[in-house]
Amino acid sequence: NYAFNDQYSAALYANVDRYDGSSSWTISPSFSAALGANTSGFVEYGYQKTKGESQQSVLGGGITWMVHRRVQLDLSADVGLNAAAPDVQGGFGLSVLFP
Repeated sequence: NYAFNDQYSAALYANVDRYDGSSSWTISPSFSAALGANTSGFVEYGYQKTKGESQQSVLGGGITWMVHRRVQLDLSADVGLNAAAPDVQGGFGLSVLFP
């Protein structure tokens, strides 16, 4: 994760899974921007490749809202960029920081 300033940041997520002699890997760069004191928006690209299966590419984005200093809500949507990826997928998240 890298913060350009108080408003903009970028991140890179990378993951490799190895199970039963097979590997899969995921890479996902993203860019975030503060939209207000308690909200931010993000765009992201996701690529996943599993041995023996077609690669998947998605492009998406979303918004986050700090409801309280310890509670965040997330809303996101992705669209598939190739035939192996889901056409559209969405998500809703709730994050809570416990003391």
